[in-house]
Amino acid sequence: MTKQIIYLLLSAAFSFLNCKENDIISKEQNGKTIDVNLNMNFEIALKANPSTGFSWEIIEMDSSIIQFKEKTFTSIDTIPGSSGIEHIVFKTVQKGQSSLKLGYLRNWEGKGSMADSFSVIIKVY
Repeated sequence: MTKQIIYLLLSAAFSFLNCKENDIISKEQNGKTIDVNLNMNFEIALKANPSTGFSWEIIEMDSSIIQFKEKTFTSIDTIPGSSGIEHIVFKTVQKGQSSLKLGYLRNWEGKGSMADSFSVIIKVY
């Protein structure tokens, strides 16, 4: 329960559209344009439950402007199979603009299994 409250507070605190180093982009920014500085990491944090086989996968992005760095999962509870937050980290590598689309799917079943989606426009300055 405490982790859920912390996540909600972090989401509310970072609901602005100017992204600073290590800021977290959450579901509330879905469909928005996010300004990010060049050579900066940014993180997208979305609710997930990998025990169901679903995870957030990159559907579309311009890898000449932003690059995937890592993906991790933090469980909200200690009970096996609990849901939590999937953290996807990217780095800006060139000035410009890129769509960034993620799908919550079972990667072995492809886009047809997509249960949710998330997209933002990343503007790199």
